[in-house]
Amino acid sequence: MNRFPKVCDRCGDDISSTGKASTMSKFNTDIICMDCKEKERKHPTRALWCMAGSP
Repeated sequence: MNRFPKVCDRCGDDISSTGKASTMSKFNTDIICMDCKEKERKHPTRALWCMAGSP
């Protein structure tokens, strides 16, 4: 099943009508906007899951 999200699961920002890109979170199965992806990339626990093999 294809999932074409309309809003970011994390912040609720509209991503369908604005043409924003989206991706899946590295922490869970949320579909998030690129702004939230950048915040996630800077998260303090990122190093832990990078060491576990999820760059």
